[in-house]
Amino acid sequence: MDAGGTNQQLVSSVKWLQANNLAADNTRNETCDFLRETVFQWVASNIYDGGSDVMHLLHLEIEPVRCDFQKGPDGSQSNGVIGAALCGSSEALARCEAMFSKKDCGHLCKVWSASDEQERQYYYENLFGIRPSVTFTTTDGSYGTYSTPKGEVVNDYFSVSAVFNETKAVSQS
Repeated sequence: MDAGGTNQQLVSSVKWLQANNLAADNTRNETCDFLRETVFQWVASNIYDGGSDVMHLLHLEIEPVRCDFQKGPDGSQSNGVIGAALCGSSEALARCEAMFSKKDCGHLCKVWSASDEQERQYYYENLFGIRPSVTFTTTDGSYGTYSTPKGEVVNDYFSVSAVFNETKAVSQS
């Protein structure tokens, strides 16, 4: 479904990530490594707006949670929040710092690890000065299957949901 006058590149990009999410159809290490690297590269290419210091990707969820990199630091399910992958351990935080040398990952982790939309909105406004009216959320999802190490086939809802800061686009329109 088209999103009216929105930036269709964002919608297409989320659809591309969802296609890769669906392609990760088992929980083997190789598959989870593929998904993790795909997600990290996608995040790295979407985190800032046009090479600037303006944070563009505010939030990302990838479901179902089926790989270790998607889980929180305590091993709990985290709704596939990217904060679990880039902020969940000292090793992950070091990778975050290496990927996003422009910004302190501590601030990014606060946003990415926020537990609910209200808390995330607080961080958007107070850490980055981003109003709700300049954010754009896009989600793509469908049912799919994946297999577990025991050979069980799980039918689940696969989805990718991202929140983008469109301050730059709004100011240029």
